[in-house]
Amino acid sequence: MPQVTVTAERRATKLQDTPVSVGVINGTTLRQNNNPSNRDLSATVAGLTAPGAFQGNGGGGPIYIRGIGTSSPTYSSAVPIYIDDVYIARQLGDGIYLGMPDVQRVEVLRGPQGTLYGENSSAGAIKFVTVDPTDNTAWIQGTGGSHDGWGTKGYVSRVIAPDLLYASFAFNHYQDLGEVYDPVRHQDVGASNVSQFRAKVRLTPTHDFDAVFSIDGTHVGGDTNTPIALNHLGSSPRTTFENTDPSVDRNIGGLSLRLTKIIDEHLTLKSITAYRQIRDDRNPTLLDGLPTDTFGFLINQHEHETTQEFQLLGDYGRFKFTTGIIGLREGFNTNRPAWTNGAYTGINSTVNNTSLAAYFQGTYQITDRLGATAGLRLNRDWQVFNEIGYKSNSSQAQLATTFSTGDLTQDVNSVTPKIGIDYKWSPDLFSYASITRGEKSGGYNPVAATLQIAQVAVNPERVTTYEVGTKATLFGNRLQANASIFYNDFDDYQAAIANAIVNGQAINGSVTVNAGKARTYGAELETTFRPLSNLLVSNWLTLLQGTFQQFANPTGAAALNYAGNVLPYISHFVAGTSATYTLPRFGLPGATRANATVRYLTPSYQDIGNTLRTPTQIYIDAGVSFAASGGHWSGQFQVRNLLNRYYVQQNFTTASIGLNSAFYNPGRTFQLSVRYDF
Repeated sequence: MPQVTVTAERRATKLQDTPVSVGVINGTTLRQNNNPSNRDLSATVAGLTAPGAFQGNGGGGPIYIRGIGTSSPTYSSAVPIYIDDVYIARQLGDGIYLGMPDVQRVEVLRGPQGTLYGENSSAGAIKFVTVDPTDNTAWIQGTGGSHDGWGTKGYVSRVIAPDLLYASFAFNHYQDLGEVYDPVRHQDVGASNVSQFRAKVRLTPTHDFDAVFSIDGTHVGGDTNTPIALNHLGSSPRTTFENTDPSVDRNIGGLSLRLTKIIDEHLTLKSITAYRQIRDDRNPTLLDGLPTDTFGFLINQHEHETTQEFQLLGDYGRFKFTTGIIGLREGFNTNRPAWTNGAYTGINSTVNNTSLAAYFQGTYQITDRLGATAGLRLNRDWQVFNEIGYKSNSSQAQLATTFSTGDLTQDVNSVTPKIGIDYKWSPDLFSYASITRGEKSGGYNPVAATLQIAQVAVNPERVTTYEVGTKATLFGNRLQANASIFYNDFDDYQAAIANAIVNGQAINGSVTVNAGKARTYGAELETTFRPLSNLLVSNWLTLLQGTFQQFANPTGAAALNYAGNVLPYISHFVAGTSATYTLPRFGLPGATRANATVRYLTPSYQDIGNTLRTPTQIYIDAGVSFAASGGHWSGQFQVRNLLNRYYVQQNFTTASIGLNSAFYNPGRTFQLSVRYDF
């Protein structure tokens, strides 16, 4: 079994010797699908799910780890995204990063990562590690697929000047027509259309200095996911009667400069400077699936962020440490026209965030087998929020102002420590235990529908996690098995509730509040087994429980008490297995491999009241690939959702406005790809 290296502790370590629960997806696995989404992450590692309505078409969507995440993309996420150590503040469009061909691996860090990765990592973190140019490499791939899908992607890396200057360029495009028919608009909807690139320049003027400049850009077109009206005659998972144009116009891009200086044999200094932005000139959220303006809205938004981080890494044999400081400035502007049964309103909001943090984490090897880890992060956030409400019309024009909040502010200090021990029982058996503090930031609702809701500030959500894990390599490196058990204790859990009572005042509409206490606990197991030289089998399993401990009278009604209810999007049992078999050559001039993946998820609730339920889900994916002798030509055929099963992913039901709709997963799709390596 090959040795896997990760950077979960901000330094390169062997996965089997890292005292953190980490799931790893390699770039080859991601490239099996030319148009991947966040659901592809949940099909590969334990503990991670990507629930909800808006996962497809390059738009991304919420990610949950161990049952904790953020359902609204406008709030700060509990599962942050990092691209080559650059922090992505919001989960808007997070799914598009999976499609880039230069992704070397994805690391899924489970459990709070507050010390090294900041306050908005209370559930965990996801790290994309992309390839830095080092040699002369080039390849190109073409793909055809279901629903008139086609795409192309490629990668080239060149040595411009040996031992001095290198450059690389990666690109990806994929589009299709979608699988849902809309007789109201007389067209298929749910189309994908994603184009993206990343260019890197690497400079190594001396043996102890490395500079990497990166620029990337993405355009997301196609359509947003379209709802199916459950109470409209003729509706089906493949037929909607939505009257609103679902087309999306989203642009994402960024710049980064990473400088690495080896000071001496013990110390390395890093500087990471980055600027990123997301601009949605049109991003509809359609919720009724009807030929009338029953309910929905547009989110036209512009988010930009600037970060500067300095890291100092020390290695003194038995004592290793990582320390640093980071500053972030973020601006988030939103215009959201909305409609409810022919009534048209809208809001304009501005959120300005400033964050400063300092952190330290060190590991001391007490003996050759016993190690101890301690870390601490100090963080301060300032938020300034302003929102204006207005009347609108069917053309989404801004008419008379209905309310204005003025400038509202929140200033929060936080401390997130970590302590842990680890023990190496043998060269092939490693165990660890840790207590970690995590936090998800609070603030104001960036898309509040009323003045009452806009004026409610939510406090940070805090979690303390207790975890024990073991990593084993057995049977002469033919089996790797990593397991962990954990307990999460939440304070000030952030929950969205309707018609709440806040400070004795009735709030008309949905509002996010600090609901009280919650807990989740469970176990995870990941194994990789090679029973035969030509057969590789991977398995993952998650057992999870999560309930509210305190959540009394959220709407002021004495009869309501959500204590004991299951947290949203928790499947108590999630399991999967993936197998790759290299077929005998049968005289063919190359290697043929067959692969199959099976996933199983038990039901979960979509809401805190446990009234809306997502059913049991089973998915089977399969494929075959061929690599010709000589190393130039290769190809693959992949089928996803082989059984063509449809499951409700999310419901939207409001009797007062006649809303009863649902979103479904994609049906069966296939892709045929051919690749040439130069």
